Amino acid sequence: GRGTALLVSGAVMVLLTWVLPSVAPVAVGAYGVYQLYRKQPAEGLLALALAVVFWFLRVPLGWLLWLAGAGMVGFGLFYLIRGLRAPSVTE
Repeated sequence: GRGTALLVSGAVMVLLTWVLPSVAPVAVGAYGVYQLYRKQPAEGLLALALAVVFWFLRVPLGWLLWLAGAGMVGFGLFYLIRGLRAPSVTE
């Protein structure tokens, strides 16, 4: 149900906290270098600028992902506990 989905997706988001902020600048930078190699300087420079922005935002982005994931885990636990406590009423 909703609780399980929130719990699992929140846990995945918390785990991504350690991976995504470190990988995103490198991946976007590699794409920028590839675009420069393909002689598309506008896209390449834009991607490199975005990679620099991601590099400087990696700590706040990590905290934001962690907070969002922890909130999702909390709501998932809330819905699971509420589902166990309240009997299902069918008409």
